[in-house]
Amino acid sequence: KGEDITPNRPDLASSHYANKTTRWLHEQNIKFVPKQDNPPNVPQARPIEDFWSILAGKVYEGDWEAKTELQLKRRIYQKIKEIDMNVVQRMMMSIRTKLRKIEDKGPFSLV
Repeated sequence: KGEDITPNRPDLASSHYANKTTRWLHEQNIKFVPKQDNPPNVPQARPIEDFWSILAGKVYEGDWEAKTELQLKRRIYQKIKEIDMNVVQRMMMSIRTKLRKIEDKGPFSLV
């Protein structure tokens, strides 16, 4: 039929799994991952979070502020070019090690 069968994967905010919310999801026939099957949000295990942090630091260094959306976009494009791609590659390659550590010692082992 071509319909999307990927279930909704809410984060673990209590409001996303409140009875009222889950009842509405069921009534609307929206598939979602049950809370017990949804892994915790562990930003330390996602290297993209480190990348965004590096980029934000470069974009806003010197207390820079955008006056327009276009200024912000241009600044982001400019600052992305300044990021060492070797650092980014190392961050991305570390994900397996981090996930193994979480599996062995739990999510708080990365904190």
